[in-house]
Amino acid sequence: MNKVKQVLLSSLLVLVTSNVFALPLITGTMEMGGGFNPIDSRGNVTTADAATGIDFTFFGFDMFETTFSDGDFAGLTGQLGNITDFQFDPFMAPIANFWSIDIFSFELTDVARGFTNDPTNFLILEGEGIISAAGFADTQAAWNFSGDTSGGGVFSWSAVSVVNNVPEPGILALLAIGLLGFGLRKKIN
Repeated sequence: MNKVKQVLLSSLLVLVTSNVFALPLITGTMEMGGGFNPIDSRGNVTTADAATGIDFTFFGFDMFETTFSDGDFAGLTGQLGNITDFQFDPFMAPIANFWSIDIFSFELTDVARGFTNDPTNFLILEGEGIISAAGFADTQAAWNFSGDTSGGGVFSWSAVSVVNNVPEPGILALLAIGLLGFGLRKKIN
């Protein structure tokens, strides 16, 4: 009977620890810039307050330039990435691969218009999504878009990973098994 308990406990430990070695979450901030046109639902250029979508244009391409990066995004400053034109009103979520650069890609899951004192010339959007990259766990991210049409349609964009320090279920299970093992050891001896 003692041997059966040991085998059962060992099997349970192996099963639980297989989940403990999870991939790391993506951390850091990336700021982007480029050109854009506020567009209506037909794709016609309009004012920021009448816009229902965005047409990105970086020298004629749907691209952006990274203007600042840190954390896991470090080293991306000055690099070009791809970004997808989209309609935000109404928003048809999600937009897979909304932007991508190097090993990172972003799935846009939510967007809302933000407040501005000059709605005719400034377009503010706020939202969230999921940043993905090989070797990392998918990570929840907050993002902000600020576009100025008074100076030729320049935008800045930032993506910030949202990492909560919550213990993983596997780690909690390991702790519980350890305590259970101490209890069984006392009963066996």
